[in-house]
Amino acid sequence: MEVMNKIDKSTKYNILSATEYFGWITKKLINLKPVYQRPYTYQDELGVGGNKWQKTLIRNFLLGGFIQPIHLLDRRGKKNNYFFWIIDGGHRTRTLYNFFVEGWLKTPKGLEIDWNGKTFDIGDKTWKEIVLEYNELEGYLDELQLMVITYKKTISEGRELFLTLNDLHNMTKMEKLNPFEHHLSNTVRYFGDVSLSPLPMFNEFGSDGKLIHINMRTIKRVTDELVLWISDFIEKGGDVKKYTEPTWTLLKGWYEDLDKSPTISKKWKKGTTKNKHLENLLLKLNELVLNSDRKRTDWKKNVLVKMSILINHFYEKIGYNWNGYDVDWKLFNKHVDEVMGEVNRNNKTHHPYTRYSIVNNEVVVIDEGDKTESYTIDRVFTGGSRIDDIEFWYYNMINSGKTFGMKKIQPRSFTDNQKLTMFTGKCEKCGVDITLSESHGDHVVSYSSNGETKLYNGESLCSKCNLDKGSTVTDEDRQKSLDKYIQSGGSDINIIRQLSGVK
Repeated sequence: MEVMNKIDKSTKYNILSATEYFGWITKKLINLKPVYQRPYTYQDELGVGGNKWQKTLIRNFLLGGFIQPIHLLDRRGKKNNYFFWIIDGGHRTRTLYNFFVEGWLKTPKGLEIDWNGKTFDIGDKTWKEIVLEYNELEGYLDELQLMVITYKKTISEGRELFLTLNDLHNMTKMEKLNPFEHHLSNTVRYFGDVSLSPLPMFNEFGSDGKLIHINMRTIKRVTDELVLWISDFIEKGGDVKKYTEPTWTLLKGWYEDLDKSPTISKKWKKGTTKNKHLENLLLKLNELVLNSDRKRTDWKKNVLVKMSILINHFYEKIGYNWNGYDVDWKLFNKHVDEVMGEVNRNNKTHHPYTRYSIVNNEVVVIDEGDKTESYTIDRVFTGGSRIDDIEFWYYNMINSGKTFGMKKIQPRSFTDNQKLTMFTGKCEKCGVDITLSESHGDHVVSYSSNGETKLYNGESLCSKCNLDKGSTVTDEDRQKSLDKYIQSGGSDINIIRQLSGVK
């Protein structure tokens, strides 16, 4: 390594051979994934070969062309496992490393290099294939050089340097927020970053740079932004009445407040109420995306936000009992489309900035907006994130009276208390004397036939009768369960119809 000069006390120019620099990476001296780095979404693996940008970079480097400097944060002497954190040049670093060291990528077709008086045809080959064919090129890496600039700065200063260096690259607002280091930013990165997220809707993507389940790209941290928008909704209590459009100014101010106050930041720490709320809501949203029959192209950011708000509504009604209710996601999606169809048939449209509420079981206008424009509910669904857009779509959904596929999960087995309540000392099937420990709590109408695990549908049987009884449901079984239900004071017409065999 050659140190050319010092810019100041904390900044150095270094000229490294490719062999030296890649050696640092192999020895795990460089952290290639600090929090402020963009996700590396290229599919660098054997057989892929690389895309146009990667091949151009490899070509220019092999021909001795100028490569933009690599910027590293010098963390030596700190309590961490790395000497350096990469500030800028992560994509260049990983592409070149994966070509020269891992042997995954290929050179562009027709590439030739001149070295030591010889011309080498190295087009459309991995580096491993090249050195296998031309052994003398193994030393070529020692002559290829990289400019590496190191900075002896704090993490916060490194973050600011990253933003400065990358401001020329048309960074998105979410990319500018990402370098913040607090509990919410960690949470957003964990769920939204396509290279980290445990959610298939965010981590399964194709070679075209697009996610395969939703209509969003893997770059520019657009998925992180979606997670942040949903987090903002939760921060406001999961209440549409408190909803405000998640503008750049508001989100930036929120991040800055969290950065300044550890007390506020801790409210989003892993395991806290807000963190768990976000996790559960995202898990349900992921289930909807993967299990409904809506087309991938329909799953846009604003659609996913509105669906999250609607899912949150139904789970709020049951005290956020996330594990107590199952959802038929195809039916959920079907009911959404049915409501929008009904709204269109009734010629109800949305005027921008019009505000709504529900009065006497009817969605009504409480503040008229701009009547010069009008949008159907399906356009509002795929577009707009203002409060008026949300209200128009959301209030029509929750006022529809539809179940949206929500169904309470029935426990499979009767509790000890239920078994005791059912116990009479005799088997209800054959009448043989049995003790409580010998009794079996059985479903009159079998569980597999949607029989509920409730007293009206339970009976105390001996081991033999329980074993002999299959899952077949007879008319006698339904009548017995119906009689017990009515005797217990039950009046749910749907249950009565089901047990009576009435469609």
